[in-house]
Amino acid sequence: MVSLLLKVVYSALLLGIVGVAARELWTVWLDTRVYIGTFDVVSESGKDDGASQAFSQRIVAAQTILSQQVIDYQSRRSGDTPSDPTYVIPGMPALNLPPEALAGVDITVQNINVRQILTAVRRGFLEPNEVSGRVTQRPGSFLAAVEWPQAPRPAGGAPALTKFLVPSRASAQEEAAYIACSISWARAASSDAKFAAIPRTQFCDFAAALTDLYALEDAASTPDGLDEKGLQVVRKHAATLRSHYEDNHVLPGIYRLRADLLELLPERKRTQDELIEAQEARVRYAMLSSELQGLPEEEKRMAALAIARPAILLDNGKLKNPPENWAGVLKRHIVEIGAAAESTGLILDSAGNPTGTGFIVAPGVMMTTSYIHNAVRTSKTQPSTPAKSPRLCLGQSAANCVTSLELGDVIYPKEAADSPLVLIELHGHDQVLHPPLSVADALPAPNEVVGSYVHVIGYPVRDPRMPEEFIKRLLKESDGQRRLMPGRVLAVGSSMWIYPAGDTTVLTTDISTTSGAGGGPLIDLKSGKVIGVAHSGVWKGDRGKFAYSVPIPRAVMDIINQRTRGTQDSQALPAKQSNN
Repeated sequence: MVSLLLKVVYSALLLGIVGVAARELWTVWLDTRVYIGTFDVVSESGKDDGASQAFSQRIVAAQTILSQQVIDYQSRRSGDTPSDPTYVIPGMPALNLPPEALAGVDITVQNINVRQILTAVRRGFLEPNEVSGRVTQRPGSFLAAVEWPQAPRPAGGAPALTKFLVPSRASAQEEAAYIACSISWARAASSDAKFAAIPRTQFCDFAAALTDLYALEDAASTPDGLDEKGLQVVRKHAATLRSHYEDNHVLPGIYRLRADLLELLPERKRTQDELIEAQEARVRYAMLSSELQGLPEEEKRMAALAIARPAILLDNGKLKNPPENWAGVLKRHIVEIGAAAESTGLILDSAGNPTGTGFIVAPGVMMTTSYIHNAVRTSKTQPSTPAKSPRLCLGQSAANCVTSLELGDVIYPKEAADSPLVLIELHGHDQVLHPPLSVADALPAPNEVVGSYVHVIGYPVRDPRMPEEFIKRLLKESDGQRRLMPGRVLAVGSSMWIYPAGDTTVLTTDISTTSGAGGGPLIDLKSGKVIGVAHSGVWKGDRGKFAYSVPIPRAVMDIINQRTRGTQDSQALPAKQSNN
């Protein structure tokens, strides 16, 4: 028994020796790891041994965090993240980084001096791939000089990063993070000539901004939003990233990240210019799609805008061929979208001409904008054409009305009040076939609604006020059809386009509405509730469409609630329904 035990122990020792030998062979021939060696941190009082040891560990931690953040940022494809994935259009990688910039970089801290464990023979032919340096510390400032004798040469033929200075940073962690991203950049640049063309400073500025995006996004989502310090951090990063637009080669994620940062700013503290800059950054990002690279620059921009903010056909309440960049965002809300579409229709005047969109909000009640109602009220028919009552066409188009409901009297406003919205009686409304849309009882706080996904259902037509190339790609050959137009809320504030006094709230979105979509419901995608009514908009050149919607006033909500509860005479008026 003792003899057997000794044999087992001896065998285990032999296997251990074999393992050590195998590891030594691997180290001699195959070890490509980068070792973080000694970084002497020196302050005005001399070398700080504790800070020196911690600095190497900071580099390791920073590189690990950066790798995970980049991987996570690439994978953001859902509507539940601060980043907007709908500008990631087909044919475009989210962030094309070589593997060496991520998990392929293995940085370890030397807990012992590698040179002390190398044999005299081994020391002669093998030196560890070690990064070391010195750090000077002054109040509010850290400056590092780094040495990396075996740094790889970039694929483009530029000199290897054997010695480099790190720009002064306010903290040891920021300085260590810059060293970590420099090592990642050098390793990636050695295997990828395209990545080597991207300046190291640009990549490291991207990495620093990405780290703060993750650090600040939770605070930004609270009702109070970012504090003053957070605002300064966001604006500093946004300015730094903007400075790289003029580089010969730009990392695609720069544009997307800059937009995401600007959208962290609280609604009440974000300027109109910052709102526009965020949109411009997203459009630049979308234009990088490989599917658009053969187009002229202006045509490429129009195509990117039409893909990022489409007008999707609704066929019997179902989305028809939704683009890839929106399919994933919309798929969880198909049922709610279909129900809303069935109760949204095209308003036809007495001559049968389309004038805009309306939707059912309560039993026997339709909502639309006042200017659409005025167009219906003042329309005239040709003497040879028999006049019909204005009606709401619940169907795919004016030529395909499944159900027509005759419009009755105005419920709101009762007098000649200056209101952008109207409520109108509907004759013969069947609540089972066309249930009223659910309307939010109150508009969410600005900091909660800004950035959220919304959509308008309406009947857009060709609009001469918008570029022909954009309209052609948006509507193709079929205008006047029922469509879903998705986008996001960009701002909550006043608009001189709707209220000359500028003292009433409107919702600004980036939805591609055109003539014909006015009067359609603005629906919050997550809740499925109507939060406004599409009213108007303005084309801002290269930045695309900015659409304005009107929130529903309290007085209107009271009438809707009364009609829904039946406290008023809310039963459907006598049927005057026609089927086309």
